[in-house]
Amino acid sequence: MWDRWHYTHIYPINALFDEVDKPEYRRQRAKSELETKKLKDISMLSKIVINYLKQNNFYLEKEEENYTKALLDLGIDLESDLAYFCLHTTEMSFKGRVGSIDNICWYLIYSTYIQRTKSLQSYLDLPQEYIPLDSFEGEGGFFYNHLTGEVLELELGQKLIDFQNGQLQPQWKDFNSFLEWFFELE
Repeated sequence: MWDRWHYTHIYPINALFDEVDKPEYRRQRAKSELETKKLKDISMLSKIVINYLKQNNFYLEKEEENYTKALLDLGIDLESDLAYFCLHTTEMSFKGRVGSIDNICWYLIYSTYIQRTKSLQSYLDLPQEYIPLDSFEGEGGFFYNHLTGEVLELELGQKLIDFQNGQLQPQWKDFNSFLEWFFELE
């Protein structure tokens, strides 16, 4: 028989967490993770991708701090390739071999990205871990799995049906591989 007394007295850390100001906790966590990441100074992207971004004046050495909170709120690991890309780039969207992809942080802060994500997930019957990397214009687009780091290209029709039936797997094992393909750097 577990009741509130056992919960708070035997496991006092649980009671403390219940009392935490969660928005403040997230801000402090983001700040701490940002400082830790700066200390590590490890790039999650390949040199070829970073060089491409620098040559096109899309790259920032310093991270966009307001983007950190946006990524954490979406559940994106700050150590992921996607996080590094979003935190170190200057543009809202990037043109590549097929359409364009978005810096999701910009859209999280300045648009209705969350609503668009929920709408696409519902309409396409996608698991919640898949978030759009573009606006899905032209009845196709790219999705990032924030749990595995994989990237999936979907189109209405057979590709979507195959994915829903478990017959289509993500085409890129990580976001960096996807960027190398997308920017034609392979």
